[in-house]
Amino acid sequence: METDEPLIEKRLFGPPGTGKTTFLAREIGNLADKYGADNILVSSYTKTAATELVSRKIPIPRDSVGTLHSLCYRALDSPTIAETKIPEFNQEYPQFALTPDSKSTMDECAADAVYSTDGDKLFAEYRLHRARLQPLGTLQPQVYKFAKAWEHWKLQNRYMDFTDMISFTLLFKSPPPGGKQVGVYDEVQDFNALELALIRMWANHQQYVILGGDDDQCLYFFTGASSDAFLNPPVPASQKRVLSQSWRVPRKIQAMANTWIKQIAKREPKEYRPRDFEGEVRTVRAQYLTPTQAIDDAQQYLKIGKSVMFLTSCGYMLNGFKQALRHNGIPFHNPFRKNRGDWNPLGSFGPKREGYSTAKDRLLAFLDDSGPVLAGKAYWTIKDLSLWADIVNAKGNLKRGAKTKIANEDEFPTKYSPLEIADFHHECFEGHMLNAALARDLQWLQRNLMPAKASTLEFPIKVYQKQGRDALVTKPQIIISTIHGVKGGEADVVYLFSDLSVQGMREWKSSGEGHDSIVRMMYVGMTRAKESLILCDPSTPAHVKMVA
Repeated sequence: METDEPLIEKRLFGPPGTGKTTFLAREIGNLADKYGADNILVSSYTKTAATELVSRKIPIPRDSVGTLHSLCYRALDSPTIAETKIPEFNQEYPQFALTPDSKSTMDECAADAVYSTDGDKLFAEYRLHRARLQPLGTLQPQVYKFAKAWEHWKLQNRYMDFTDMISFTLLFKSPPPGGKQVGVYDEVQDFNALELALIRMWANHQQYVILGGDDDQCLYFFTGASSDAFLNPPVPASQKRVLSQSWRVPRKIQAMANTWIKQIAKREPKEYRPRDFEGEVRTVRAQYLTPTQAIDDAQQYLKIGKSVMFLTSCGYMLNGFKQALRHNGIPFHNPFRKNRGDWNPLGSFGPKREGYSTAKDRLLAFLDDSGPVLAGKAYWTIKDLSLWADIVNAKGNLKRGAKTKIANEDEFPTKYSPLEIADFHHECFEGHMLNAALARDLQWLQRNLMPAKASTLEFPIKVYQKQGRDALVTKPQIIISTIHGVKGGEADVVYLFSDLSVQGMREWKSSGEGHDSIVRMMYVGMTRAKESLILCDPSTPAHVKMVA
């Protein structure tokens, strides 16, 4: 039932580094005092942003916070998700086979998605069509054939896909979960037309709504997002608030970014002040095809403890960086895309998941010499021993049944004396192999790893050999990413590469949203920098021209 109270819709514009998340967390606290903590719904475009709000300890129940999809999933009584049943679909419709367990990482330039199968491409086009609320009759013939097969298969099996969770909630005119009278929606500029329609429908049931975001940072044009949706319908100036003071972007970088974004004609005009620091904008003769040039230039910042980002528009442009950094044993990561193993080869540096171990953890367990000592030899605790012994070839190294014995020993070493602990090790290992292990001989470890594990330990071992143990446990100074992959992130120094794919260049040369999406992407890249923005040379003619 729609509320009889007049809707108050506030729009919060948060340019880069202005503390939008902090402001929203504080505002949610105020709203909880006024309307009640159980009467507030908080939703964000990405799980990362929703998690960040939760981490600010906002005073509302955790199940009232989430992405739109997660909120709808719970409201629809946890339906079976079609995307988790892809092998079944492939068996019935092999002509439209999809890649199982594929995830849309949203890490690429607008025009650069790579599809493993023809079905993947058709599925992406169908989802985009639905996201933009376009009629089925406008689908291309092959996409229409896929859509018929996909919808028939879902109906037969009573499955819902991710888009259904939004569209069914909208179709059924379901009120906000729990009937909550206050809605706080973040990153609104990246919601597509379908998602915005749901927000608007929910808003009709609510007394107070905040739409937070920044039209200048609308990145997901290729998923159906449009900054125009955040700007319309118009609301009075009294219902808008701009966070005008950046706490991240210094004067020189802000001046360049501000000039750059004004290429877009249709945008919300807003005051945006830099932080009180001059900053640095310069160019360097470095290309993504020759990444060592940029890595060498960055040493001047790394040596004084600065964080450094290498940003490109497309994931394939980072391949050279991954290879060069691995070859030289230089740690790198991407804390904003922890699910990308290729961007996080040392694993996560935050709280560890229970029962989950990375190659780095296993190496550290092998190297640990703080366990019980007998006759000058440091033995391992059962936790450390089980971590690294599990990836060693049993043949020639471990006695028969040793891995099972280690896995089943849950009280060791607390109930044993040092002599008994040493005996346990000797019962598990062949004698000469145990001596090599106790010497923490990395060459022995590498020679005796299970083949499937050898490649995963290669990089952590190289980091340890070149930079020592601290480099394995300290958060890396270097972040590599596409621009899409660090939205909301920052670093002291940003190396920005202006190259585009061929298709991305077509978008840049076009007019309208395609061109503007490239402008916004580069704007987001520039404004990740807290101190220095380094503009790198293009590798090909397909690039955006930026002048320091």
